[in-house]
Amino acid sequence: MLMHVSERMLNGGKYGIDIFESNPPMILYIYAIPVLAAKWVSTTFMVTCRVFIYLWIIVSLFLSYQSIEKISKKMPVYKSCILLPATAWILLLPGVSFAQREHIMLILIMPYIYLSMASLYGISMHRVFIFIAAIMAGIGFCIKPHFFIPFFIFLLYRRKITIDNMIVISMTILYFLNIVIFYPGYFTKILPLVFEYYYPYFDTHIAWSNIGIKFSLMILMIYGISFYFIKNHKLENVFAIYAIGFIVVYVLQKSNWGYHLYPAIAFVTLLVVQMVYRYVEISLKASYPWMSIFIILFVSLFLLKDPIKYYYLINNEALHFKQQNEFKIIEHLSQLKNVKSVYFLSNNPSPYPAIDYLNLKDVQLIQCYWFFPGMYMMHHSKSQADLNDFRNLIVNDIMLKKPDVIVISDRLFPGSDKNFSLEFFLNNFISKYKKIAQYDELIIWSRVIS
Repeated sequence: MLMHVSERMLNGGKYGIDIFESNPPMILYIYAIPVLAAKWVSTTFMVTCRVFIYLWIIVSLFLSYQSIEKISKKMPVYKSCILLPATAWILLLPGVSFAQREHIMLILIMPYIYLSMASLYGISMHRVFIFIAAIMAGIGFCIKPHFFIPFFIFLLYRRKITIDNMIVISMTILYFLNIVIFYPGYFTKILPLVFEYYYPYFDTHIAWSNIGIKFSLMILMIYGISFYFIKNHKLENVFAIYAIGFIVVYVLQKSNWGYHLYPAIAFVTLLVVQMVYRYVEISLKASYPWMSIFIILFVSLFLLKDPIKYYYLINNEALHFKQQNEFKIIEHLSQLKNVKSVYFLSNNPSPYPAIDYLNLKDVQLIQCYWFFPGMYMMHHSKSQADLNDFRNLIVNDIMLKKPDVIVISDRLFPGSDKNFSLEFFLNNFISKYKKIAQYDELIIWSRVIS
């Protein structure tokens, strides 16, 4: 969905007019690269996005290795060769979080993480490397404002502002000014919707229901207890700090969506793999290159049961939702002939894969009605006025665009407002459409005769 929003931005779209997205524009800037590449080579967003992400994983691992190699030379008893394969593992196996904002952020900040570790050991790196790693990290942290929480927690631990930190902070300031100048609608039109209707809809206790956070806290507790037996190490300290920081990020977002927890799970993984690796090699008083492979297999097979489905333990609900909605939408729409345009009335992005798989055009003004559930929940005069405004917007938009297919989520209408109900839309202006499928929460209507 965000790649399609990025396409609108490239076509001159503005927040609050053509773009109704809760994310600030950094992720749209990033997705603009595979969007443009798809146009240049005449392929789909899916292909260029995957190639784009894998290329950045390679770049991230290469840059991370520059610091890891120097850090390993500081280790008197063991080598830190475990860090590179472990990092590759977490970047290559994000499950359904692949190419999500959290996944891209993690790819971009890993060279900076290892650069920070190197500075803790007094290791100096080349200025060009520092600049590139800091620029990448600045972009990564700017994807979501929440991502700066672990960054600032680490600064408190480091108690020193280095040149790479200054670059990240400077980029943040420039990025903020960029939004103010070029996308002021994000502050004036989108953020009010976020604070009035999006966050109030969620409850913090929902976040604690995810099995992934329990796994993360268990590992951090074991790490804390280990201080009494083996002296803590700077490498593990950094992993633990970022794991704690991203747990805070997850809780503050007040949802149990698994991809929000992916960065915390990733750093917890690095922590547990590094701890096991170090404890084993300290006990053996020797370093074995093959040990990194053994530790990863041990952790995946004995602690995580299934390495391939590792991150699905925090995405099981999302995977279930994909199977119930996204694939069924594709299946039903693929049976229709002469379908070129589709209009989505939904408060989730699950219909969007159908656009790319079936080469359709989404014609709705608002890409995802993420603020509607909270708008219904408020029950005050302003929320009622906003509902009326968006009702008129949707009616006019559908009458103007005349889409071939309309996909409606009945979760979009949880309230009792008779002027903004599913029945209102069906009775007043979807009379020319024929219902072709209904399942779970979604109803598909078509005016195309197959």
